[in-house]
Amino acid sequence: MTPANEGAAMGNQSEDVTQAMVWLDQPVQIAKGWTLSPAAWSQFGLLAAVYLLARLVAGRVLPHLRADLTPAAGKTGMLTDLRRFALRFQPILLPLLAYGLTEGGEGVTRSLFGSGDVIACGKRVVLVLAAHQLVREVLMDGFLHLLGRYVLIPSPVGRLWASSARSRHGWTPQSSPCAASVFR
Repeated sequence: MTPANEGAAMGNQSEDVTQAMVWLDQPVQIAKGWTLSPAAWSQFGLLAAVYLLARLVAGRVLPHLRADLTPAAGKTGMLTDLRRFALRFQPILLPLLAYGLTEGGEGVTRSLFGSGDVIACGKRVVLVLAAHQLVREVLMDGFLHLLGRYVLIPSPVGRLWASSARSRHGWTPQSSPCAASVFR
């Protein structure tokens, strides 16, 4: 390698390092904005309250739901099969309740503060947790479990990343054919 090529390679490396530093600086700036903003702290508090409320409601509703949906021993029929099928989805009741309550909380915070970035991010995290719970505890068929583990779980994580990129940079899914498939 000639000295001129070495200088060009170092110039590219410096450019790559600079680009990496810019990428790493973005989350730091978002975190600083969230930690210094009273509106963001109130949204964190609202997220905690929503989770506790969802946990309380799920704790009260699940025993009654189990009792109502559990069929009598030895009973058969289409309605009995439907009740057993519905019982399989009880583990995702808590994340779904948390998502619904977070959706309502986002509307309230957007009307009060004009911003709901923290609670919108929390809502996305709740969806990822619901997908994880669905795959871990609801899907029992081997193929569906495998499909959920390698398609459903990575998909919400990709959507979480892509939607945060969209909100920060004004990026739209139509601007990239690869991203358009993520938002279908």
